[in-house]
Amino acid sequence: MKHQHSIPRSLNRADRKTLKDAPVRIVFSTHTDDAGNFVLPEGCGGHFFTISAAGDVSSQGLPRAPKASTTVFNGDGYIVRLDLDDPSSPRLSAKLAGVPSLFADEITKNRPGFSTLKFNNFGVSRFSMQLGMRNTVNTAFVPIAKDPEGRWKHARLLIAIDAGRPWEIDTRTLDCVTPVGRNDEWRGDGSMGLPFPTVFSTAHPIWDPTTNDGYMVNFGKGLLDMPDSMPSVHGMKEAGAAARSRARRFFDAVGLSIVGRIKDRLKEGFARAEFDLQEAMPFKTEAMTEFLHLIQWDGVGELKKWQLFRRGDNVPVKVVNSLHQVQLSENHIIVMDTGFQVGMSSVVSQPVPDVPVVDAAFRDLVSRRPDPYLRFYIVRRADLEPGGAATGNPHNGDGRVPCTVVTLPAIAMHFTVDYKERDGLLWMTVCHSSGTCIDGWVADYDQLATNLETPPKGVMGMLPSAAGLSRLAHYAIHPDSGALRHGDVMMREPFQWETALYASPQGFTTHPVPERIEATWWFGFGIWPEVATVAVLDEYAQYPLRMTPRDHVLEDLEHGGCPSSLFRFEHDTSSVEDYYVLDEENRGCVLVSPQWIPKAGADAERSDSKQPAWLMTVVFTGEEKDPAGNWIAKPPEFWLFDAWNLAAGPQCKMVCDDLEVGFTFHTAWLEEIAPWEGAYKVDVRKDYQDRFTLLTSPMAKDVVNGALDEWGRRMRERERPGEDSA
Repeated sequence: MKHQHSIPRSLNRADRKTLKDAPVRIVFSTHTDDAGNFVLPEGCGGHFFTISAAGDVSSQGLPRAPKASTTVFNGDGYIVRLDLDDPSSPRLSAKLAGVPSLFADEITKNRPGFSTLKFNNFGVSRFSMQLGMRNTVNTAFVPIAKDPEGRWKHARLLIAIDAGRPWEIDTRTLDCVTPVGRNDEWRGDGSMGLPFPTVFSTAHPIWDPTTNDGYMVNFGKGLLDMPDSMPSVHGMKEAGAAARSRARRFFDAVGLSIVGRIKDRLKEGFARAEFDLQEAMPFKTEAMTEFLHLIQWDGVGELKKWQLFRRGDNVPVKVVNSLHQVQLSENHIIVMDTGFQVGMSSVVSQPVPDVPVVDAAFRDLVSRRPDPYLRFYIVRRADLEPGGAATGNPHNGDGRVPCTVVTLPAIAMHFTVDYKERDGLLWMTVCHSSGTCIDGWVADYDQLATNLETPPKGVMGMLPSAAGLSRLAHYAIHPDSGALRHGDVMMREPFQWETALYASPQGFTTHPVPERIEATWWFGFGIWPEVATVAVLDEYAQYPLRMTPRDHVLEDLEHGGCPSSLFRFEHDTSSVEDYYVLDEENRGCVLVSPQWIPKAGADAERSDSKQPAWLMTVVFTGEEKDPAGNWIAKPPEFWLFDAWNLAAGPQCKMVCDDLEVGFTFHTAWLEEIAPWEGAYKVDVRKDYQDRFTLLTSPMAKDVVNGALDEWGRRMRERERPGEDSA
């Protein structure tokens, strides 16, 4: 085997401590001051945000113990803000996302007598049988531009996750100040009346600064759909579908096509009747029924929501895998059904963590690859307005709206949409990640693909290496018919090993939305032998629509893997026009979390996206071992690139020696930060106490009330004159 570069263990380390204005060293820059000291390049300012999952109350950070390992995506949100206003002295602040369920988690672990209510990890979720689901709000940001009407004077910022309500944060103190929507405005998926409900949403709600409103989703998979994530159950369903398809072809062949059409109509009618029956059930908000609500919010009032129905046959839309992102054009809202599987493996995935062989067998039993096809649900914005096609009352849960369902080959996690619709089409760029095991992690019962050995303990919980290259595609889709009118696909080494997150002038800043997005910036994580498992390679060996042969992946792994990279994807040509690949000197580094930052003086009124900009990334650098053979932890660095000249390499490198944070996820950039104005506010204490029922035990009430007391104390500290609690 060629020399193997070790994946940075710092990707899997976090200490959860609060930082306030911690010093940041500029270790390299193309610019210096008169004294020869490094300073930020000209035109770089504002505030860069990123977020990570920093372990849980039991682990008190990362890494977890090998037998307690679970995915790094399961952990409390840890918000990091890098302030770039002072060109010679950047500062950094960081804080855990202090939501009430976090404080309930702490109470059940640390206070005597409450241990029977404690939360435990179940793969990607953390759950208490008496208290409910943790909302760890750890994935992404939603910037909200200041209101032209003056209802709020400064930019606002939400943090969000796929499994829970979004929360608004105070951008100055980083405190979680209010959830978006009351509990009774969200529908739980089997919450069973517990104080902390199980809510499935999206980590990427979207805010439109042009129309000054935002969109989210709320969905449920239903009790009967959960077992479909098990390979045996799904196999039986596929076998039944194949048998029905053969019968349909037979009827068509003998001239009895009408039989098939009658069956289709009966099936559609049954689906509508089944949904109406579920909606008529008492306590439907707590029942595990299938639904998909599109939510509209104006930033100050109550949520409006509509159930999606398929345009044409009026069948209620059911989520196949899960929902991760919402995007907007001038006339449409687009929701993507992603490659992250919500099912039995999400709810119960580590039944016996002290017996690895049992957990390994259980993973094989309940886990299957997600459905290989990507689905878009497209809603006309005009249909939500008075006189549109939407029906019912969007304020009481009876709203309904038609949508176009588009199916494309190969799953995906992220996409962009041009705001301007050209020729009546939606122009999209999609990253297909059909070889990436998004919801998996490296466990102590895994075997490495290169040598069949147990993975090193320092990588337990990390995302396993991809089993194939990702693909970037540029599509034009008719929003009413769903017809694909244009499609270019690119797959190129070494850039697209585990490509997932991107930077763009759309959605992650309060900068005006461009009419067109000519380019997006993506990172390739690379592939690393230390986290490449037999289980993932086997799972995806025969996966439909996968392009990279298993032998090709093994060959690259045998030669030491492939490096991390950063590249610019040009949409019109569907090609990589500019890139930076980690060279041999930096081969042990991993680039993550890219963020587009407009350079000072950039023309905010330009309708295109090709304006002067920086690109910030978080970089986990190569590590060395101490005399005892242990890896020496290093804080991540922040590298700044010229967005239009990545090949020139980083123009500035910064590091905060006090920061210990693991794999960072999504990012945001704000030109300014300001104390929370309270334009929107949920009564948090009442919101949770209203969930108490006759079945809520006195002990559970004590825990929830104690958590609310702690949350209220932090809010009072934040509001003290002249003080910040960050």
